[in-house]
Amino acid sequence: MSVDDKILNNTNEYRHLHWWIKKHYGHANKCENPECPGICKKYEWALKHECEYDYDINNFKQLCISCHKKYDMTQERKDKISKYQREKVVSEETKKKLSESNKGKKVSKETREKQRNAKLGKPLSKEHKKHIRESSKEVWKSEELRKKQSDNAKKQWIKQKQNRICAQ
Repeated sequence: MSVDDKILNNTNEYRHLHWWIKKHYGHANKCENPECPGICKKYEWALKHECEYDYDINNFKQLCISCHKKYDMTQERKDKISKYQREKVVSEETKKKLSESNKGKKVSKETREKQRNAKLGKPLSKEHKKHIRESSKEVWKSEELRKKQSDNAKKQWIKQKQNRICAQ
């Protein structure tokens, strides 16, 4: 069983080993990463790459939480997590609850930009393109929405014009 499998399954062996380390060596109290920015003040025992989960302290090193996450996030692990997330089955009821809980949440421009950049260049499936096409047709049937979009476009145009004038 791989380290990721143990973590995902939260096996007794995995938990017991971490308990054993803390019992014999105490809580991690420093970051051994020489490039650590020193922002995070919480520390953890991290399994060294190419080492087995075993009752040997030499297989572990102390890292702050931030460095530990960066240290463990190899491309192989990213791929494994992505595969796990893609294969995870979510019920329609859960999807609806998630959708409802996110309604009305404010998303910063920075977050929106990160989301946009993450999706840039990724091809859309035929089904997704069809869904976008059909939903946009439905949206534009609404006279109220067309007026709202037109008003917003006018406001943007005026704002851009004013910015150009102020910049001169």
